[in-house]
Amino acid sequence: MVPTDIQHGPEVLQRFKIAHKPLVKALSSFESMENHGKSIKPLLRQLITWTPLKEGITLLELFGGIGIGLEALLQSGMVVRRYFYIDIDPIAKQVAASRMREFTTRFPQQFATTAWKASFTFLPFDI
Repeated sequence: MVPTDIQHGPEVLQRFKIAHKPLVKALSSFESMENHGKSIKPLLRQLITWTPLKEGITLLELFGGIGIGLEALLQSGMVVRRYFYIDIDPIAKQVAASRMREFTTRFPQQFATTAWKASFTFLPFDI
C-alpha cells in the first residue's frame, strides 16, 4: 500500500521505499521491461474506464445462479437491453426467473420485460 499522506509528504514516501525495497525494485524493473521494442507499464498504474451505451448493454450471464450479477449491474444504474441466462441448476433457474419479474418491477427504466423474455429459452443451459 503506497502512502498518500500529504501532511508528511516525502518523508512517508521515503520510509515506504526503504521498508518495501524489494517491492519498489520489482515495480521499477517491471516498468523498464521491453516487449517487442515497446515499453510496457503495469496495469495497476493505469486507470481503465468504460462507459456503457445509453441504450443499454447485452448481458450473457454464465453460471447465472440466482442473478446476483444482473442485480449488481442494475443497482449500479446500468441499463440492460438484452439478458441471457445460463445455469444447469433447475432450482436456481426457477429462483432467477422469479427474480427477473422482481427486477422489472424494481428497475422498470433499466430492465424491461422484453430484455429477459427469451433469456431462459434462447440458449441451452449446459453450454
